[in-house]
Amino acid sequence: MTETMALLSLIATLKGHIMVFTFLWLGGILLCAAPYLWALCRAARDSARPLPPRGRQK
Repeated sequence: MTETMALLSLIATLKGHIMVFTFLWLGGILLCAAPYLWALCRAARDSARPLPPRGRQK
């Protein structure tokens, strides 16, 4: 019972800071994923381009 009360008091104390923590956490995930997202966008862009004609190149 004491652990439950401690947990509830901790949640009540941090209630105002949970939103800030959530935004920082999601921002960190996005920052770590940015290079992979950039590579994915470049691959999609490059695959959408028409291929150059294959012929004799001078």
